[in-house]
Amino acid sequence: MKKTTFIFGLALLMLVSIGWECSVTTAGLSEIKFAKDKEGKQAATAGDTGKDIYALVDATGIPSGKHKIQWKVTYDNVAGKTKGEGFAEVKPMEFEGSAQLWTQFTPSLPGDYKVEATLSDSTGKTIATKSSNIKVTGSAPSAPATSDDKKSDDEDK
Repeated sequence: MKKTTFIFGLALLMLVSIGWECSVTTAGLSEIKFAKDKEGKQAATAGDTGKDIYALVDATGIPSGKHKIQWKVTYDNVAGKTKGEGFAEVKPMEFEGSAQLWTQFTPSLPGDYKVEATLSDSTGKTIATKSSNIKVTGSAPSAPATSDDKKSDDEDK
């Protein structure tokens, strides 16, 4: 009996010490969703050049204290741009408690964009990261006429 009690006590002690070593948190981020408005009422699976796109994420299970979310938008498959090249990076936003968080960007080029959200605590330790891609359709802005173009147009008249 003493041996069983000893083994049970040792196992319990190990579990408690493991619990102290691990930071148990249920804080996390939902999958990133896209919309045409910051409330997420007009869901979007794709975007258009020159139009605002909103990326939304739910931060859930957030313990008390300040937390930050950092958004980053990069080119993923856009003609003339390097994959992973930064398109937009927003200053980290502080918040407390569970919340729906969003960022907005307006792409001018068609292609695929990657949006990443990183949740961190007040010390800067990363808690969760989520990313998602969105396809943007439309056309790239046309180049403005140069003085040489205007000169050749005048000669044709």
